[in-house]
Amino acid sequence: MKKLLLVIMLNLLATSVVYADDFDWAGWYVGAELGHNELQGNWKNRQAFNPDGSVPVATFTGLVADSSADLNSNGTIGGINVGYNWVVLPQWVVGVEAKWLIADHDKDIDFIPGLDPSGNSSAKITVKDGAALKIKGGYLVNTETMLYASTGIVYQRIRTEGSCPADTFVCNPALGNRKSSDNQNYLGWTLGAGVERAFAEHWIGRLDYAYTNFESNDFTALQFENGASFGSEAKLNPDSHSLTVGVGYKF
Repeated sequence: MKKLLLVIMLNLLATSVVYADDFDWAGWYVGAELGHNELQGNWKNRQAFNPDGSVPVATFTGLVADSSADLNSNGTIGGINVGYNWVVLPQWVVGVEAKWLIADHDKDIDFIPGLDPSGNSSAKITVKDGAALKIKGGYLVNTETMLYASTGIVYQRIRTEGSCPADTFVCNPALGNRKSSDNQNYLGWTLGAGVERAFAEHWIGRLDYAYTNFESNDFTALQFENGASFGSEAKLNPDSHSLTVGVGYKF
């Protein structure tokens, strides 16, 4: 996917024909983009619970203290953006941009961190939609090509799920399959860079890279069942990398 995006954008840059002397980078624009997103997260057990709700004092059957798992969820991400640019010097541009992020990709692991890995429990994270607000600083290589850097804030919806069958290791067979899930908005800061090139009188192509570091959030990985099954409170600490190709219309 990432190689394909680079090929598409390089071909666009190489073959574009614009009205170079007439193109004005200042003003409003809207656009859309599509590309690859990788969310990296560490799912860490904060605290395991005995079936009676007490905190275990040692590792024993059913519990594995202080365990964690690294998750890499790869998938497609899209975006719709609107922004405004100011040309502050002949070759320098500053701007602001708001973006709606569209994503839906997930990753499974074969046990809930903090609970007995010899059982059949499982954990899952799903990356959902989000939004970003960025400021940009650009340098005009020529009248039709701009290199830029960006920074700002991002929020992303991430769903965490824990599932536990009746396996006698973690969940009581009498309870059947049990699940816990949590949807939270993760807030983070982002740094990015890219290139934009005008290829028609009002049209701009874009190749954009962004790194985002999110705050960590606590959640219930599996709710303990009083007198019956173990449970776990967990923390997810995610960050992400995205590479997208986009097209925009400059008013």
